[in-house]
Amino acid sequence: MTKAKEQAVQKDDDDIATKKHIAMAFTSASLAAAHVIRKTEKLADYATQEIFDRISEMCTKVSGGDMRLPEEMLMSQSIALQRMFVDLTEKAMIQKHFPHIEGFMRMALRAQAQCRTTLETLANIKNPPVVFARQANVTTGPQQINNGTAPPSHAGENENAPNQLLDAGTQGAAGGFDTGLEALGEINRPEVCRR
Repeated sequence: MTKAKEQAVQKDDDDIATKKHIAMAFTSASLAAAHVIRKTEKLADYATQEIFDRISEMCTKVSGGDMRLPEEMLMSQSIALQRMFVDLTEKAMIQKHFPHIEGFMRMALRAQAQCRTTLETLANIKNPPVVFARQANVTTGPQQINNGTAPPSHAGENENAPNQLLDAGTQGAAGGFDTGLEALGEINRPEVCRR
């Protein structure tokens, strides 16, 4: 391969690497968060790299199963929201006009509701809820379902097996009559229908 061709191939490889690097940078959640923090706090551009490194480090810990940071974050947010609720409620109580009272109380109750939601999220992280799911069998054609029961080994072996779908407390065969029921009496209705 000639020197010119090697340089052209190297330039193409560098261009591809640069494009991949740019694509990764623009789609990186950590970099996006670093830019938001930098803009929000009005920090200099050079701070972006340090913020990015710290966010990436925290994300790596969480991905590895260390949930202390999210727990700490949620607890801190719930404390801040509780403080907002108290401050807004106090401001509402010193207002003279109802629209001002109502406005502050609406914001206070929103902060209180968000605090509750944040604490519920924290509780779910600490103690994940147990989900009991029932099986749903939906089909558009013939389907056989074997839920852990082994098929009979010999033909005719289970011919007289009791019906397992009956309630445990049910005695006797299904479809019996309840002799305690009586026929309904004549229904008396008004001759004129009221509307």
